Amino acid sequence: MGDKKEITFEDLSTFLSGDMLEPDNIDCIYGILENEGIGLINEKIGSDICDVDELHEASKLDSQCMMLDDAIQVDDELDDKLDDFDDEVLDKEDYNSGYIKSGLLKDSNSEDPIRLYLKEIGKEFLLTGNQEVELAKQMDSGESIIENILKNEGLVIENYYNLVNAIYSRVDKEEFFKKDREREKDNNFDYYNKKKRITSFYKSLLKPFQDRLVKYVERKHRLYELGEDIFEESITNERLQIKELLKSIPLYQEELRLFSDDYIDSASKIKDLKRQQKSILDRLKIDKVRNLRILGRDLAIPEKRERIEKSLNIREDLIKEQITEAQLAQKELERIEMYYEYPMDKIISMSEEILKGKQMMQHAKDQLIKANLRLVVSIAKKYANRGLHFFDLVQEGNIGLIKAVEKFEYKRGFKFSTYATWWIRQAITRSISDQARTIRVPVHMIEQINRLNRETRYLVQVLGKDPTDEELSIRLGWDLKKVKTVKNVSREPVSLETPIGEEEDSVLSDFIEDKAIKNPAKHTSFVVLQDQIRAVLGTLPEREQEVVKMRFGLEDGYSLTLEEVGLHFNVTRERIRQIESKALRRLKNPKKTQKLKDYLEDLN
Repeated sequence: MGDKKEITFEDLSTFLSGDMLEPDNIDCIYGILENEGIGLINEKIGSDICDVDELHEASKLDSQCMMLDDAIQVDDELDDKLDDFDDEVLDKEDYNSGYIKSGLLKDSNSEDPIRLYLKEIGKEFLLTGNQEVELAKQMDSGESIIENILKNEGLVIENYYNLVNAIYSRVDKEEFFKKDREREKDNNFDYYNKKKRITSFYKSLLKPFQDRLVKYVERKHRLYELGEDIFEESITNERLQIKELLKSIPLYQEELRLFSDDYIDSASKIKDLKRQQKSILDRLKIDKVRNLRILGRDLAIPEKRERIEKSLNIREDLIKEQITEAQLAQKELERIEMYYEYPMDKIISMSEEILKGKQMMQHAKDQLIKANLRLVVSIAKKYANRGLHFFDLVQEGNIGLIKAVEKFEYKRGFKFSTYATWWIRQAITRSISDQARTIRVPVHMIEQINRLNRETRYLVQVLGKDPTDEELSIRLGWDLKKVKTVKNVSREPVSLETPIGEEEDSVLSDFIEDKAIKNPAKHTSFVVLQDQIRAVLGTLPEREQEVVKMRFGLEDGYSLTLEEVGLHFNVTRERIRQIESKALRRLKNPKKTQKLKDYLEDLN
């Protein structure tokens, strides 16, 4: 490299093999360059590249992204469009001013989606380094607002109680993650991965004071069910002490999102219930909810009932329905207050602050994404004709750009575009790997396929028919085996919706086995086995049943240690071991195990 004091990212990729750019080697390479006083820059943007920690984080997701720039022929028409776009939109004058000339793509066909998209993203202003930092700070400010409420001013003890339940209890997974499922609209929601993540993040953090937390929440629920005051002095003091302990627990992004969404949903529900109540009270000409009981008692007196019906012009049964609806709404409002332990007005005000923080984050995020859409196009065009349509490549690159925005750390002092390049390339290359050909065709094989196709077209013109493999072998000077091999590689995939039969009343997918469908016989056998296991466990005392189920994960597939089960029952791990041993001795009784022996043979 001589006296050169800087090297571009592309030059470094050329000098080093793909193996050298593995995540494990990134630290070493960067250290060598730093010791030699050589700066690593991004040629297109002209900025210093992000430091080694950022490189390591992004590069470990796809260490092969630098090896995918093979010389594959790109569609000429598409390449011309993109080159025109680069020449005009990324012109130096436009780059500095951030303004795109009004004549850009003026001759383009309004029906061409590629040109329309390029024209639209060309209207977005490019950002300077300082502007990127300002937007990143705005995102941080929004997140700080949300985190401050969830961990300080508006901390909700019940949220942490639910986390403890998810870790140690056989909580009803449908109920615990109901809100997650409703928000994500995902029928394949993975409860087990969710539980595993929560366990790994929060188990050790919550363990020191989880007993105190559980006892407090259970006591509060008992008081609420008995109609007693949950804000009396003794329980309020305990609440404040527990909140101080919980403030030290960090909340990860997923919990910040879920807890903040809960606040917003609950505030919206409070407003809806209050509107519903007000509508009913106005209809019944009552000023306060507590007066509904008086109205209900008056309806039981015939003289007053007739007067009330005449005054409101509503039948008795409809009045009672309205009273019931208003009382149920009031009960739900009280339940929300009990859960959050704050007055309704404060819940609404804090939800508005959370919403403000979310809007700040989203606004800054949108600006940062839109300003870098051209970078995605610039990278995506290098991967054209690799099995995915250009628009699909851009879309995948945009997904990578979104991830880069979410993970960008402006405090490290580097340009966002350099950091985002890694995520965009990784997203595009992964999509090609996942969605294009199952087996990637090497460049040398593509050359052979192209030659085979050319000679096939020539022989069709000469012979007037499709050439045989033997004729192609003679023409190309290849072995017959090689001709067949190249033909097999060049075969295009067939759609599963391809019509089959003379009447075309069925499709190809009808004749392919669906591996995802459970074998009916095996599934039925498994269901019967579960019933038999439940029947056998039913012969044990209730506590022994619970211990065995939790120790072996018979209900949720997640087995707990002796210590974890002990925490659930508030006994020592040794006591749990004794209960487990006693239960297993009972289960070894031949009368009980006889029903399960047949299934054991099937498993073997």
